[in-house]
Amino acid sequence: MDGISLHSVIGRRIFETWHITRHLLESRDPNIHDLIWEVILNRGEGTVFDFEDYDAAAFQEAISSHPKVILRY
Repeated sequence: MDGISLHSVIGRRIFETWHITRHLLESRDPNIHDLIWEVILNRGEGTVFDFEDYDAAAFQEAISSHPKVILRY
């Protein structure tokens, strides 16, 4: 679909994420995508999981220690 990738975002610290995101958006930084990748998603380190390699225990650990986690299909 026009080169768009579909990702599912899962997280349990919703209010914390809202505050972080609000501050990022209020900063009006032109590189908001980079900031979200670096700040909220920790540059993909421990926050991006491939659906094919899903491991429930590792996923549970990730969502308990990061504000958001991406499950890549």
